[in-house]
Amino acid sequence: MALVHYGTTPNTGTGSFSHDSGNGANRAIVVVSKTLNGSGVIDVTGVTYNGVALSELAAAKIQFNYTGARWIVIQFWYLANPASGSNTVASTQTSTPNSMEITASSWEGAKQSAPLGAGDRKSVV
Repeated sequence: MALVHYGTTPNTGTGSFSHDSGNGANRAIVVVSKTLNGSGVIDVTGVTYNGVALSELAAAKIQFNYTGARWIVIQFWYLANPASGSNTVASTQTSTPNSMEITASSWEGAKQSAPLGAGDRKSVV
């Protein structure tokens, strides 16, 4: 079976939002979180879909100077075989960032065991 993109839901702000994972076979969700903060790093410490925790796959923490130090943290999360249909994506952070964006994308035909090297978290600092 080929990997097929089912749909994407963007969300700006903290908290939770609804996302439809579809009803097809071998579903997976990939969530990308991005925080921007002016006074230190703010990590997303967890993401759930329908109350089930996603695994963190990778993280990048970038500091830049634009009218003062700023931090961007980008993290990638993954869940194989999520609940079908529309459910809630929820995130938790170490504190409230200046801004935050989270995007959930659903796929059908995804590998269900050891997807994307699950358990091999990558971090770029």
